[in-house]
Amino acid sequence: SFDDVPGMHQISFYAEDRISANIGKRFSLILGVRYDLFKPQNVNWRGLWKNTEFIKCQHGAFLAPRIGLLVKLSKNTQVRAGYGISAKIPSMSYIFKPPESRLYNGNYYSHDQSNFNLKGYRIEETKIGMDHRFGELAAFSLELYQFYRDDEPIAQFYPFFYQINPDTILVPTFSRFENIGWSQQRGIEIALRTAPIYGVSFTTIGTYRFTKSGFHSLRYTSSPSVIDTNNDGIPDAINPAWQDVKDRWREKLIIDYQISYLAKELGLWFQLVAQQIPFARKKSNNPYESGLWANYTYEKPNKWVFNFRLSKSLSKGTTISFYVNNFLDDRGVFEVPWLRTYYPSSGTWGDKVFQSRNFPIFWGIEVSSSLGM
Repeated sequence: SFDDVPGMHQISFYAEDRISANIGKRFSLILGVRYDLFKPQNVNWRGLWKNTEFIKCQHGAFLAPRIGLLVKLSKNTQVRAGYGISAKIPSMSYIFKPPESRLYNGNYYSHDQSNFNLKGYRIEETKIGMDHRFGELAAFSLELYQFYRDDEPIAQFYPFFYQINPDTILVPTFSRFENIGWSQQRGIEIALRTAPIYGVSFTTIGTYRFTKSGFHSLRYTSSPSVIDTNNDGIPDAINPAWQDVKDRWREKLIIDYQISYLAKELGLWFQLVAQQIPFARKKSNNPYESGLWANYTYEKPNKWVFNFRLSKSLSKGTTISFYVNNFLDDRGVFEVPWLRTYYPSSGTWGDKVFQSRNFPIFWGIEVSSSLGM
């Protein structure tokens, strides 16, 4: 019932000021600050003069400043930069996670998985960019960015008999969301857009993203792998149940191309869109990984997909469109060696494994209409 889950209330205060001036160059400076209170409970007046919380909140209080700067270098060129902190309130499904109940070895066990004191988390964001226009012909933009998330809620696993022996293995597990995660992402985006020439325009956008993530605590596994400490080919020990799994990363480059043709007299608009992913890689730095593919850099090869759309204006505010996605029906099939079965007794491999990265060809017709009010 609704009474089983109390309400989640949040109070926020925000102030912002914009300063614009011309000191050699025109610029705009934006200063802001936000104060988020996630489920405030009471006021602690001693927090005004002591190093303690002024307003006690069940899920955290966050002060989030931000600053932005825009400088016009010339009529056609500007640079921009910004830094800011924001906060996210934890999901109620994380806080009020239902219990894990199970029949094990003839006995019934139930473990509470809620965390009523789960906190929100911070996001730090830094951006710097440049915009330039080549007269009336084209526009170019460049942006570098970096995000850092700290104390993200992540499911932490525990063995069923954690209170008796935290290092118990080969037993069922339960989990509870805790503020133990972190992640950082950095990247660059470059865009070039041309003005229509005889109705034809071109746009290309390239985006590179690199993401790294990890944990602030050890991670539990119910089935740690066996190890050979003497290097004699005979397993004689097992890894610990609680492990420092270090971090993992992934990176991807995406390039979008678009050619558009607009015939105003006929009310026609044609778009040809191509997306290319030259590479996509990921790797785990977990020192406890074992097997042939331990700490392997998984990489997917270059792939393309092509779509087109033809739109016709029927009347003011009404348009009909015909589109075909992946019109070459290229499934982007590639070999996946890390899914191939290996038979150590004979030293042989099973059949090759292939996967597709694109959806099959599909098409459709859309009709959109808006009523002017």
